[in-house]
Amino acid sequence: MNDRLRQIMTIAFGIPIGLAIAASIALALYYLQGTARTLGILALFAVGIALLVGMAVRNSKGNKLVERLLDILYKEADPETFIAESLSALEKTKNRALRNTLSLNLAVGYAAAGKHTEAIEVMKNMPISSADKVSKAMYYCNAAAFYAEKGASVEAHETYNLGKPFFEKAGDKLPLSYLRLTRGLLHFAEGEYAEALETLANARSRGFEDRHTMTKLQLFEARALAATGRTKDAKSVYTKIVQKKTYPYLLSCAKKELEQLQNNAK
Repeated sequence: MNDRLRQIMTIAFGIPIGLAIAASIALALYYLQGTARTLGILALFAVGIALLVGMAVRNSKGNKLVERLLDILYKEADPETFIAESLSALEKTKNRALRNTLSLNLAVGYAAAGKHTEAIEVMKNMPISSADKVSKAMYYCNAAAFYAEKGASVEAHETYNLGKPFFEKAGDKLPLSYLRLTRGLLHFAEGEYAEALETLANARSRGFEDRHTMTKLQLFEARALAATGRTKDAKSVYTKIVQKKTYPYLLSCAKKELEQLQNNAK
C-alpha cells in the first residue's frame, strides 16, 4: 500500500471511528449521575492530559535525536557515522513525521559522503505527497542538487521544475542561497560553466548556515574555473578547500583535482 492510499484510508476509517468513540463517551457521561459523572469527567480529563504529555515527550525525544545526529554530520564532519546511526534510528522509529525528517537528513548525509546514488534512492522512497509545502520545497531542492552532482542533468532539471511551485510557496523558509546553489549545480551539469560561476557567486554572497555547503560550492566553482581554462584561479580555490576541516569526500576530490591540474601544468 502506498503512502497516499494509506492516508486516504486513515481518513476514511479514522474519522468515523473517532466520532463513534467520542459519541459513546459523551453518551456514557450523560447517563452517569452525581459523583460517577464527576469521576468520569475527571478520568477523561486525566487521559487527555496524559496523551498530551506523552506526545510532548515523544516530540522532545525526536528533536533531541535529530539534533544529536546533525551534530555528527555538521560539527564532527563524519558522514559515515551519521549514515550508520541514522539508519539505526530509522529502524527503531515508527513516527511518520520523524521518519521523514530522518530520511531527508540521511539523504544529505549520503551526498556528503559522495554517495549520490544512495541519496537519490532515499529521496525516491520518501512519502513526499503528504508533506507540508516547506518540506516539499526542501525535498525538490535537495533532490535536484543530488542529480546534478551526479551528472544526471535531465533528471536534475525535471526535479527542479517539479519543485518550482513549492519554492515560491516556501518563501523565506527556504533560503535563496540554497536555491541558487542548486541552480548553479544544474548549470554545471549542463556544461554551462560561465552561468554556473555567476550563479554560484550569487549563492556564495548570500551565505550558508554551515561551512560544508560553502565548501561544496567552492569545489564546483573550482571545477567550473578549470573547465573554462582559468587554471590559476581554480588552483587557488582548490588550495583553500584542502586547508579546511570538512567532509573527507570534499577534501579527497579537491586534493585529487588539484594534483591533476598541477601535473598537467608540468
